[in-house]
Amino acid sequence: LLAAVLVLGSAVVLSHAAQEPESLPAGAEAMKIIVEDVTGKVQFIRNGQIQRMTKESVLTHGDKIVAALDAIGKFEFQHPTSGAVLSAVIIRGYTELTVAQAYLQGEQSNTQLDLKQGVIKAGVVRTAVPPSYRVRTPRTVLAGRGTEVAEIEATESGDRIRMGRIGIAMVHDTGPW
Repeated sequence: LLAAVLVLGSAVVLSHAAQEPESLPAGAEAMKIIVEDVTGKVQFIRNGQIQRMTKESVLTHGDKIVAALDAIGKFEFQHPTSGAVLSAVIIRGYTELTVAQAYLQGEQSNTQLDLKQGVIKAGVVRTAVPPSYRVRTPRTVLAGRGTEVAEIEATESGDRIRMGRIGIAMVHDTGPW
């Protein structure tokens, strides 16, 4: 499992500009992103439309998630046909997260979460074909390959990363995005 805690800035900035998600590669299927639980005010933005998140909401590749101060959201990223859980994410308070990639191509799952600010914990299920799982902050990219515990704190003064006993595949500075 990969568990990551990411902490960024303290103010929620919501852009109302419509952002088109990256198109899926040829032959890829979008994962189902199921809302397992939500408390407080959590919204998602799809095709420029802001919607209140409920347990009945189903998210998809390209959605932006924005959580208020007292909010918590729990999500499962599932195989598009079998419904098997491939990864899970918990967000809390003042979080802005975009699901930049969430698809299955062949047997490999590909997930990239762009965390502009806030706190998340993420877990990845180990599979026969290693998943591509990345969490990107404004300064760092973390790619997990079976990491049991990881903590990332991203603040204005820089990023701090503590890894579990198995480790990570890649970390590098990316510059502002």
